[in-house]
Amino acid sequence: MDFTAIITSLLTLLAGIGVFLIACQMMSSNLEAASSEKLKQLFSKASNSKLMGVGIGALGTAAIQSSGATTVMTIGFVNAGIISLAQAATIIYGANIGTTVTAQIVALGMFGGNSLLPADAQSFIKEFFADKTVSYVKKDRELTRTNYEVVFQDGTEVEFNGKGQWHSIDCKRAAVPAALIPAAISEYVRQGFPGQDIVKIDKETYGHEIKFASGLELKFSKNGKLVNVDD
Repeated sequence: MDFTAIITSLLTLLAGIGVFLIACQMMSSNLEAASSEKLKQLFSKASNSKLMGVGIGALGTAAIQSSGATTVMTIGFVNAGIISLAQAATIIYGANIGTTVTAQIVALGMFGGNSLLPADAQSFIKEFFADKTVSYVKKDRELTRTNYEVVFQDGTEVEFNGKGQWHSIDCKRAAVPAALIPAAISEYVRQGFPGQDIVKIDKETYGHEIKFASGLELKFSKNGKLVNVDD
């Protein structure tokens, strides 16, 4: 990673932290303005019991699939004076339990198969990975977006966005299907890296990033021009 990329990453991180803190402050202020004694009493009764507080955190996180979102909202309630720090601790403890629900479902073999995926993602798998068996499908729902991770029995992983469009394919040591590699990138690899298999490809905002079995990574612009080499 070059110096410019490192600086860009650090600035992006700081900007993200700043937005997060501002959002927390805004939420706390609005909650405090909207809160009433009846609301405070309701939350107090619901979270007075430690067991009930853990249950609220676990169920809330299992429902929205984000312990981070549950924690942020709980912190907002504390800042607004709606619940106490001790009550918040039990809810956050429950949130950490709730975030493991998806993993437990997968481990028990109860996670959905292809039927969980959008139609476009199902068609994609049938077209390009018909010879592979799906191990499990994980649906990751954030506040503003939904992603799907498909893991095959041979370890191949494909990630889709909420519309069923792929954005990452990792075939581990096997080659990514040639039809999924943009023509300009395929031609560049054929001329510059003959015999090298592309085992991973990611769609990025700037274009594509590919990875060879050797570990070498190349970044290309949207028009297929090489922009960076990361070994």
